Amino acid sequence: MKQQSRSAAERQLARQLQQAAAAEAASIAPLSWPLSAKKTRPWWQFTLVPVATAAALGWFALSQQSVMPVPTDHHDLLQPPMLIAENYHLEALDQRIQQAYLQAADDHTIAQLWQQRQYWTEQQRISQERITQEWTQ
Repeated sequence: MKQQSRSAAERQLARQLQQAAAAEAASIAPLSWPLSAKKTRPWWQFTLVPVATAAALGWFALSQQSVMPVPTDHHDLLQPPMLIAENYHLEALDQRIQQAYLQAADDHTIAQLWQQRQYWTEQQRISQERITQEWTQ
C-alpha cells in the first residue's frame, strides 16, 4: 500500500513539474533566425577612441618640444659630439673589471684588464682632442 501511495505522489509531482515547465516555455518568446539581437552603437563611440588617441599624441609631442633645452650660448654650439662608441667600450671594460673582482680572478688577469682600460682611455682622449681641433677650425 505504501508503494502505491508513493507512486501516486511521484506521478502527481511529475505532473506538476511538467505543467510548470510548460508554463515557463510558453512565456519564452521563440527565437528568429538569423539572430538579430545585436545593438548598434552610435557613430560617435567609434570616433571617440581615435580622436582621443590623436589628441594625446599631439599633446605629448608638443610637451616634449617645450621641455627640450635650446642652446642659447655660443659656447654650446662649439662643443664636439660625444664619442659614444668609445664610451660603450670603456663601460664594457669596466664591467669586465668588476666581474673579475667579484669572481676572484688572479692578479695577472686584473692587471691586464686595467692596462686595457688605460689604453682605451688614452685612445678616447686622443680622439676627443682630434675631434675638438677639427670642430673648432
